[in-house]
Amino acid sequence: CLYDRMKRQTGSIVRYSDGTILDQRMQYTFSSELSSTTSTYIHGTLSDELTLDYTYDSRGRLITLDATLNAAGKKEKKAKLQ
Repeated sequence: CLYDRMKRQTGSIVRYSDGTILDQRMQYTFSSELSSTTSTYIHGTLSDELTLDYTYDSRGRLITLDATLNAAGKKEKKAKLQ
């Protein structure tokens, strides 16, 4: 696992026995709220990437979660949760 100076997890890389790799990256706002996570799955020459973007109100409550999926180089798909 990777951590920043404020001891927040900023990433991790897991290699599975079948050769698949999971690479996760996290970014935070100035007030330490999670602003985005990107999970990249790599198997052979194919990779899928899922990005989650978080938005918060002035009290720090989660108000939206946007998901973007890029699957094996195909057109990205987006979803928005409120």
